[in-house]
Amino acid sequence: MIDSKSMSNEEKLVAENVANKLNFFMKQHKLTLHGLASRLGFAYQAMWRIVNKKHSPTVASLAMIVQHFGCTISELIDEKVFIDIPLHENINQLIDEIFSKSIRVYIPYNKFIVLDNPQLFAIKNLMTAKDFLSIRVFTKVLDINVEGLYLIIINDQIEFIEVISTSTQYIWAVIAKKEVKISKSDLKVIGRFLFYLSLIDHNNDIILGVVK
Repeated sequence: MIDSKSMSNEEKLVAENVANKLNFFMKQHKLTLHGLASRLGFAYQAMWRIVNKKHSPTVASLAMIVQHFGCTISELIDEKVFIDIPLHENINQLIDEIFSKSIRVYIPYNKFIVLDNPQLFAIKNLMTAKDFLSIRVFTKVLDINVEGLYLIIINDQIEFIEVISTSTQYIWAVIAKKEVKISKSDLKVIGRFLFYLSLIDHNNDIILGVVK
């Protein structure tokens, strides 16, 4: 490994991107640094140096990491982090917890780190099948406590709503272009909308998508 003081700018960028992927993996799987080193087959000190960007990882180290992550070295050293999440063809598959494929989502690291323990899922055809190449990504939430776009069940109907205000007992939302007040006890939250994806390749077992 190359010491951080001796690294070129390109090597420093690689070290940072790999460290971001490893930190992302630890957060995703709730691992300590000891747990990460054990899972990937590294000695603790070697893993500590990579995660803390003290050394640029060797080709052998990169090969060990990509084998476990199921990715390419190019994906590992890229500035975007990636996550494989379930892709539901439509809303019924979501409700029945059925998904036939995963989608690999590439997310800028600074966008991912603001998410708190995200459980992500994607829906290809939310309400219609008109926009096949546009996919919506959501994070699972149990309550609505901030403004934003949400997928909910109310009166046995699935609605994609814009929440404009919340309190402990109620939300104020726009449904079908009308502002309504809804008791939280009358609805079930499925997820909070995060972003749209544009598909890169939808012919593989793992579909590739990038944040719009």
